[in-house]
Amino acid sequence: VFIPETTQQDVFSEVKPFIQSALDGENVCLMAYGQTGSGKTFTMEGQSMKYSKEMDINEDSGIIPRSIKFMFQEFEKIKVLNQSITLKFACIEIYNETICDLLSGQSSAGDNQQQGCLLYTSDAADDLLCVDL
Repeated sequence: VFIPETTQQDVFSEVKPFIQSALDGENVCLMAYGQTGSGKTFTMEGQSMKYSKEMDINEDSGIIPRSIKFMFQEFEKIKVLNQSITLKFACIEIYNETICDLLSGQSSAGDNQQQGCLLYTSDAADDLLCVDL
């Protein structure tokens, strides 16, 4: 739990060791949980932006863009060593029982008509089914 005056950089500094663990081969999951309007989306995404290795990070950038930037910086170091790396990175939002892919560049899960949104539903046996991948 962070106080309201906490900066995005402060939050990222707290989670950066987890990002490094992912680069070291561990499975990592970061989750923001809380009431509507408590700042989860801003903490994770920051200002709306397109995610790429060339993106500019500013004081409002959230955990996701900072993590992507950090990983690409680390990849450059690995390339010098002639080593290869494979990383699977997913960012999802669960809103009203709908899962939305935050890296698709589409709107939030509140607008489930957008293509690129990962929609999940439960069948009679309570198994998860993937729809519109």
